Amino acid sequence: MSTQVTTQPTLEPVTLQEVKDWSRIAHNFEDGEIAALIKGLRRDAERWTGRQFFTATLTAKLDEFPDGNDPIILDFPPLQSVTSLQYVDEDGVTQTMAAADYVVDTASEPGKIDLAYGESWPTPRDEPNAITIVFIAGWSTIEAIPDQIKLYLRMACRWMLNNREGGEVPESFKWMLEPWRIVSDAL
Repeated sequence: MSTQVTTQPTLEPVTLQEVKDWSRIAHNFEDGEIAALIKGLRRDAERWTGRQFFTATLTAKLDEFPDGNDPIILDFPPLQSVTSLQYVDEDGVTQTMAAADYVVDTASEPGKIDLAYGESWPTPRDEPNAITIVFIAGWSTIEAIPDQIKLYLRMACRWMLNNREGGEVPESFKWMLEPWRIVSDAL
């Protein structure tokens, strides 16, 4: 399965002003660079944890449905909802699976799509990326994002701003993200 963010979050877990205050920056002539730094460090932390931090639209592509009645495990929790589940049928026509034919499990991490009782997965065409799932993932409010993740982002931004000659955020900072890291066969 390959999963891509198709609509980026509209907000970052930490604000520009929070990072500037944490870093003791009083001017605003670097605001664009600092905002880009926040976004880049957030994306890096999302990749490392296997999570989507704030609401975004993602698209997953699969070659085939799972065996039997096994569920589809979706990357980058927390899962909020599934917008659509489409597949290319054996005749090459894109079909949309009826929402009544599957159950979206947002309580599990990572989230998953189970078959509804008595249903079975359709047979897609034997081609790469024959199945497309559009879903919404990420915590739904900034307040719901764990404080340790926000602290990591403020600390990482400050470290990068104080060490502009190069280098990366020290690996020792990642301990703050460890409790939120998803270890899964799906990721």
